[in-house]
Amino acid sequence: MAGAPDEGRLSGAELSFDREHTLNATLTLSQPNNWAVSTIGRFRSGTPYTPSFPASVVPISFVQNTARQRTQWNVDLQAEKFFSLAGLSYSIFLRVENLFDTENELFAYANSGRALFNIEETVNTTQFSDLRRRIDRGDPGLIPESELDNFYADPSRVSPPRLIRFGVSATF
Repeated sequence: MAGAPDEGRLSGAELSFDREHTLNATLTLSQPNNWAVSTIGRFRSGTPYTPSFPASVVPISFVQNTARQRTQWNVDLQAEKFFSLAGLSYSIFLRVENLFDTENELFAYANSGRALFNIEETVNTTQFSDLRRRIDRGDPGLIPESELDNFYADPSRVSPPRLIRFGVSATF
C-alpha cells in the first residue's frame, strides 16, 4: 500500500541509530587576509531506544525502540586575525567548542530515558545500603563510599563541556 507509515522499513521498528532530523549550518564572515569569524551549528533529534523498567516498578515489556533520546544541539565558534611580518604570514586564533556549554545526553539509561539518572538507584536502595555497609566494614577491593553518590552519573554519557583554545599559527 503506497504511503503506509512503515514503508521502506523491514520490521516496522526503528533501528537504534535512526535519526529523524539533522540540521547543520555554517556562517562565516571575513575580510580576506585580515580576519575571519565562523560558526558551525548542529541540531539533531534523538535516537531511538527501548524502554525497560524493573518489574517491581512497571510490570510490562515495551516494543523495541519505541522511545527517543532527547534532542541534541551544539554551536562551535572560530575567530582568526591574520598578520604579515618579515615576509611571513601569521595568525592568532580562538576556537570555542560547545560555545553555549550545552550538556547533550549521548546515551540514555533504558529505565529513565536520561543520561545521568538510573532508576535502579531509587528502586534498589538495599543494594546500595549493603554496599555502603561493606565499604564501612573495610572489605577489600571496593570503591570509596563517596563514589556511591550519583553512582550512575557517568560523565561519558553526556557531551564534553565548553573547550576554549587560543593559538598562533605561522605560514612559511
